[in-house]
Amino acid sequence: MQRETYAERTAYPKVFEFVSWGRFEATADLPDPSVVANRNSLAQMFRMKTPRRVPQYVAHHFEIDLALRFWDHVEIYDAGNKWVVITSPYGPVDYEVCEGFVLIEPVYSLTAKSYLGTVPKRRRNGNRDRSPTRKPKASA
Repeated sequence: MQRETYAERTAYPKVFEFVSWGRFEATADLPDPSVVANRNSLAQMFRMKTPRRVPQYVAHHFEIDLALRFWDHVEIYDAGNKWVVITSPYGPVDYEVCEGFVLIEPVYSLTAKSYLGTVPKRRRNGNRDRSPTRKPKASA
């Protein structure tokens, strides 16, 4: 008998089934219902879809190096004319200040902060607008 996954507890299982959070086995207590509700709200608000592939410029926009522990539980979604990037680190990391993300309600667990950033999709000619959530780098 196959067990229910976290993704299947959401209203958008096809959106969340590809990320590690979505593949966790659900229990009576997990995932927390508020985390599921927060994911449902984001999926609806951004009309998120599972990306077929994520262009490299999305990771480069926020200088994401997935090998670093600084970036924890990174998820990237297709949201029509932009990419939605979510990260949920444990600990005292503050992405709002240093990386241009905004703090959102928890979408990984109640014990991890969750942050969201957006990256505009490139147009066919390669140009794109500057992301409204990207903060300029501090000069040395």
